[in-house]
Amino acid sequence: MSFSFENEYPKTVKLNDGSKVVFRLLGTDDQQKLHDFFMRLPEDDLMYLRDNVKDPKVVEKWVSHVDYSRIVPIVAEANDQIISDATLHMDPHTWYRHVGSLRLVVDKNYRSKGLGHLLAKELFFVALQLKLEKLQVEMVADQVHARRVFEALGFEQEALLQNHVLDRKGGKRHLVIMSNHVESLWDRIQDGYMDSSMDFSGM
Repeated sequence: MSFSFENEYPKTVKLNDGSKVVFRLLGTDDQQKLHDFFMRLPEDDLMYLRDNVKDPKVVEKWVSHVDYSRIVPIVAEANDQIISDATLHMDPHTWYRHVGSLRLVVDKNYRSKGLGHLLAKELFFVALQLKLEKLQVEMVADQVHARRVFEALGFEQEALLQNHVLDRKGGKRHLVIMSNHVESLWDRIQDGYMDSSMDFSGM
C-alpha cells in the first residue's frame, strides 16, 4: 500500500461556522471516547445502526482490531471529544476487492455545519488513493434524507432487499443498497455538487 495514513493524519479542518475540528485515525486508546460518542446519539440514529454501539464490547473489538487493509476508521475530534465516526470498509482478498463501503455518523450538535461533507470527501479521497473503483452505501428504506443526499451525489439504487434487517426494537425493515463509481463521484465533489450542509446522520 503506497498511501501512508500516518503521513496524512492528523489534520485540522474548518467547519462552516468557523470552528475547527481535527481528523485523525481511530486509535487503540479511543475505546471510551468512541463509546461516549455513540451514547450521545439520539435513539432515532441508533435505530438505524447495524451494530449495538451501546455495548462496550462492540466498541472494544473495533478499536483493538484495526486493520487498514480492511477498514479505514477516521474520527473527528473537538474539545477532546469524538464528534463523528467515519469508516471505509473493504474486502481486499475477495472478488469485491475493488469495492468500498461507506459508513458515517455525526454528533447531533455538529450537523448542518459541513462536517459530514468534509468527512465524506475525506473518505472519497482515501478510496481514490487505495485505487478502489466503486463505493456503496447501505441504509434502511426509511432513511429518506440519507437516500436523497446520496442520490444528489450520483449514487443509484442497485437493490432493495425486502424485510432484510431488524432494527433495535426487532422490527423488520427494507434494506436499500446504493452505489457510485469513485472517479465519477470525486469529479462531482470537485465541481461543487456536494452541498456542504449535508449531515449524513444515521449512516
